[in-house]
Amino acid sequence: MQYKIIILILLFYFLALFQNSFFVHLNIYGVAPDLVFILVCLVSFFFSQGNVKSHKKDHNRHTGLILTIFAGFLADIFSPSFFGISIVSFLAVYFFIKKSVDLLIDISGGYQVVYFLPIFIVSLVLYNFLAEVLLYFSGYVNFYFFSNGYFLLINLAYNLVFAIIGFYIFKVAKDGL
Repeated sequence: MQYKIIILILLFYFLALFQNSFFVHLNIYGVAPDLVFILVCLVSFFFSQGNVKSHKKDHNRHTGLILTIFAGFLADIFSPSFFGISIVSFLAVYFFIKKSVDLLIDISGGYQVVYFLPIFIVSLVLYNFLAEVLLYFSGYVNFYFFSNGYFLLINLAYNLVFAIIGFYIFKVAKDGL
């Protein structure tokens, strides 16, 4: 279990670097995929389920929480906005996904992309809305996310493509490790 955590910590770090160095240049109308957020959603979804077959709640829940806080820390370090906004937003998304998965765990028997996609879409909107509200009250920026409908649509589509790819990679890696 320890090597999985170390691999995920390194993956968060390298994705944060990759997102802020390479994907900045591959934006569509100013929108780049948020790889750290996508990995937070994947970790929250897969690690909050625990052992699905026996419905045991094990230490994976705490691992997901710790990794979410670490991801928020990295996102705050690499962002030009105030420190703590990504941590609070990622924690809100983590607890939303955790509660949603708890409600769905009795319905499904495993990891299904059909359950992940709506949770991811709502989490992305929640994350961006919460970040914008926190930035607005800190005097940093106006509500840009909701003022332009194309921005929201492009942001959803762009991140959804990478989330679906990441879902299947993470599913194979989690089952294989």
